[in-house]
Amino acid sequence: MDYFIKDITEKELVKILNSKDYFAGDDSNWGFETDEHGKKVPFLYKNRERIARRFAVFANMVYKLNMKKVLEIGCGLGFLLHELQERNIDAIGIDVSEWAIRHAMYAPWDLHMIVASGANLPFKDKSFDLVFSMDVLEHIPSTLIPQLIADCSRVGRFNLHLISVEPLDRDKDKTHVTMMPIEWWRKDLPPDFLIAETYGTWSLEVKGRVIHSQRKEVDGKKA
Repeated sequence: MDYFIKDITEKELVKILNSKDYFAGDDSNWGFETDEHGKKVPFLYKNRERIARRFAVFANMVYKLNMKKVLEIGCGLGFLLHELQERNIDAIGIDVSEWAIRHAMYAPWDLHMIVASGANLPFKDKSFDLVFSMDVLEHIPSTLIPQLIADCSRVGRFNLHLISVEPLDRDKDKTHVTMMPIEWWRKDLPPDFLIAETYGTWSLEVKGRVIHSQRKEVDGKKA
């Protein structure tokens, strides 16, 4: 499948994301499984522990950067945000989907989740040591990406954004709107701003500490 950019506005995107159908409906990208009673159950709700383990890998990577305050862009149902907070990281999450935040896997008031756009962040300059996202930027309309990069750079001292860059024929996620190669994403980035492939090979140095992608070692130990 070729790379692509879909012509979609943020308002249209929010309408898709702000619904049960996207996260747990018949058209959900996550899909369904059958419980012990033969009832169809959304994958997200049946497999909380398995999903949490996946996000824990990336939370460990952030933890090893020794950041005190972290902003997660596109926190969704709060899996990664919960894992960050479990590691005593002062983390806040934002998402454009009010539905996702209201139906978070953990109480949203405990997770510090708010409805906001990554391109219009309600925070003061340099409020966070790290602004982080995982598999989020490919959901952002291309026309909004420069504004999002600028605002994330404004509120964070460092930025690390992991993305999926390979379009898949079987991908039915309607919100995958900017699927472009990594070279496209890395054009004209501000200092201390890294966009990398979620499962690729990369490294980031922050204050003398180096963190690598999960396929490599971090400070001499396995991530």
